[in-house]
Amino acid sequence: MGNTLRRIGKNPPQSISLRQLMSKEIDLERRKYIVTGCSSGYGLALTKLLTSLNGHVIGTVRTMEKGKLTFDTVYEHLEKTQPKKPGLFETMELELTSLDSVRNFSQEYTAKHSNLHALVNNAGIGLLPEFKKTQDGFEETYQVNLLSPYYLTAQLVPLLKRGVRDYNQASKILFISSKIHHYPRDENFLLEKLWNEPKEYQPNKQYAYSKLASILVMLEMAERLESSNIMVNALDPVGSLSLNTNFHRYSEEDAKQNLMSFLRRFKQITSPDKAAYYALNILANPDYEDTTGEYFTRMNVRLPSRLANNEDLCIDMLDQTEYCIYTALKNKQQQNH
Repeated sequence: MGNTLRRIGKNPPQSISLRQLMSKEIDLERRKYIVTGCSSGYGLALTKLLTSLNGHVIGTVRTMEKGKLTFDTVYEHLEKTQPKKPGLFETMELELTSLDSVRNFSQEYTAKHSNLHALVNNAGIGLLPEFKKTQDGFEETYQVNLLSPYYLTAQLVPLLKRGVRDYNQASKILFISSKIHHYPRDENFLLEKLWNEPKEYQPNKQYAYSKLASILVMLEMAERLESSNIMVNALDPVGSLSLNTNFHRYSEEDAKQNLMSFLRRFKQITSPDKAAYYALNILANPDYEDTTGEYFTRMNVRLPSRLANNEDLCIDMLDQTEYCIYTALKNKQQQNH
């Protein structure tokens, strides 16, 4: 398992500055963007930004009660800021702890919309105080941060392909990641114990491994989807997670403070509103139109961790992810019969 991952994207250009990007007049022309986890924190900030630039944003929420509150918040923002070309915003229900919910969302979206320009896999969870399994039988951190986002992405690939045709430009998939993915060092743990209950559950470690796993999957997806003109990248929004977002909904106070101490140590605290422009840079900057298989920090391309440069590990992780999803769906189908 010593192969180095082939860099599949074109050499990325020198990035523009955040100030230059913020000064640009960008029109997203009502192209459709799905942002998961749009009710708070980074997802809400990105939703506001895309909508203010004439994007058509479909934001996912865990309950429709949150959907109503988020809908009002976004349109209050548009009313207050008065953008030149306001876009459209709607919410749809999606619970990432359930593969059934992912499938239902995909079917409902397909019934309502004919295409998709970009999918932002933003929703995540971390720092669970104790080991917890979902109804599908997986450790919750890994299902929410990896299995369900991948299943959602796979379900929406046909619509992303239609987006390439209808908008006459590359479609985008963006995984929101974290610098904490550099923490894991043990590829055997990653492959052998990913779905099983660890002997000693550690919230920070579990979160870090889930983020590394999502980058491995992202890199292999980029390899497989490049020929379809679908660009797949990951972004570290640099500590834009405040302590009052849904990301921390199950976290104990000590675990929250430990993560924030880690972020401060690496100077990784950024406001969500500012960090939303980092995603916009990947989604709408023409300089990155054909960039795929890259890991961004702020406005720049950076190398991911050492384990992410292992081609065999990327392939194994995606294959294992697909196998776990297939097995869970098959078992549920058999139980229903």
